[in-house]
Amino acid sequence: MTTKRKAKTIDLSERLNRQARQAEILSSDPAVPTRITVTLDELTPYDRNPRQTRNPKYEEIKESIRHRGLDHAPNITRRSAGEPYMIKDGGNTRLEILNELYQETGDEKFHRIDCMFHPWVDEEDAIAGHLVENDMRGGMLLIERALAAKTWKAMLDEKVSEPISLRQAAEAMTARGWKMDAGNLSVLIFSAEALLPLIPDALWAGAGNPVVKKIRSLEKAYKDYWESIESVSPEPPKESRQSIWPRTLSECDDIQFDFDSFRDLVDLRIGDALDVSFNTVRAEVDAILAGGKPSGIKPANPLYGRDRLDAAKPSATENTNNETFEQVGGSTFAAPSQGATLTSGRTTEVETATLPGPNENTSHTPPPENNPTVHKTKKSNPTIEVYRDQAYRAALELMTKLGLDPFIEKIDDGLGFLVMPVHNAQMLKGNHRRYYVYLVNLFVITCTNCVEPAAQEKAFAHLPFSVDTYLDHVYHERDPNVSGHAVQMMVKDLFALQWMRSSPHAVGNRNHSEAILLSLISQIEFAVAGLRHLTNDDVGQLFQ
Repeated sequence: MTTKRKAKTIDLSERLNRQARQAEILSSDPAVPTRITVTLDELTPYDRNPRQTRNPKYEEIKESIRHRGLDHAPNITRRSAGEPYMIKDGGNTRLEILNELYQETGDEKFHRIDCMFHPWVDEEDAIAGHLVENDMRGGMLLIERALAAKTWKAMLDEKVSEPISLRQAAEAMTARGWKMDAGNLSVLIFSAEALLPLIPDALWAGAGNPVVKKIRSLEKAYKDYWESIESVSPEPPKESRQSIWPRTLSECDDIQFDFDSFRDLVDLRIGDALDVSFNTVRAEVDAILAGGKPSGIKPANPLYGRDRLDAAKPSATENTNNETFEQVGGSTFAAPSQGATLTSGRTTEVETATLPGPNENTSHTPPPENNPTVHKTKKSNPTIEVYRDQAYRAALELMTKLGLDPFIEKIDDGLGFLVMPVHNAQMLKGNHRRYYVYLVNLFVITCTNCVEPAAQEKAFAHLPFSVDTYLDHVYHERDPNVSGHAVQMMVKDLFALQWMRSSPHAVGNRNHSEAILLSLISQIEFAVAGLRHLTNDDVGQLFQ
């Protein structure tokens, strides 16, 4: 008798669970480094790649891969099995090139890549791998390293739920293979946090450690000087240092950071804010940079020559036209390189908009009542004395801004002022020498254009020294073996000044580093134009 075998009960739920476990095992990533083949569709760049600018050798690398293929396939990884693969430690440039070449050629050798897969460790390991690889290959910008360092520091802070010191962060980075110390990390964090919002053009154009360290040193020196003067000043500053510094940095941002222009503008603004001379600010800060301590002494005359400016101003009963200019930092301010009237101290009311030049035909000038652009003022007859006074006051303020006010004198004929010889050592570093040379040249040109020999002789009699002596004092670095070298240097300075005045960055730009100085030049020229007009361009009359 045949016994019937009982059918075995199948547990479907257990089978499904076993199949699911087997599928999970098959889809999980290898636990050890393993060579695998991936396509471009499955591979993405590292989403926190420190290099944000194109590799300078991009085209060279591309041509090599086009002709030789990929000699060194990138290492890859991924955060979890469900995500795309990504570059592990350098190779984002190669991946971008492979995508380009595949689109250009359709060649499968650029589409499928044999790569070494490495199991995912953590975010720190990933960013460290890319930083080390990019640093070894070179060409990485300081700001790229700075942003990566800032990101990594934030990861370290988040790990312990509180900010850690720069020393601790540097040690953690070094342990991961990216050699770092607290000093260099401080420079990188300063670049990313403090400088990038203010000078992005300079940083992305390649400004490196020397630029960042110099800006940082200057900031500390100006801060020390500011605090030493602020502590002994009876009145608060006109503007805060925290406002002046970032604003000036931002205005001077360019692909080539110009420290001379930057310091000139900072010195002007700090001098105006603290009521100390431009020259004093530069000398004190230079001393601090050289290792000295702030003097903590405010000059006895805090208005640095403003007593002479005040004395040069007219009485309250004389008319002042305040509609053409603004007072900026204690200085009469107009659009650079444009003729303008003086704000303070107009001794008569002059209808400047309709004032004709020596060779102008006034018949085409519409009457004020028919010309809405003309600002009507009370008519009066300007005199030579009025224009001389205006020229003197503008020249005095210009020399005061340069810290050279002891070297200008008021005279009763000519242009109304005369500048004394100044040795270059008494001038500021940078480009301010050309303003002094401009004033010397203006007086000499006026003397030279005297038609009558007697007038010319009287004009040149004002000069206490020869023109050569003036130039030899200023251009002490001239080559004595080159004939006329000082004159060549003077001409170069005058051309540089004229070039700046015609620059679109200077015209009408009140944020330009030399805007105040350029405005004062414009005011002097307006007064001189008035003198030439009243003498019918016979300037010899000014010396009679």
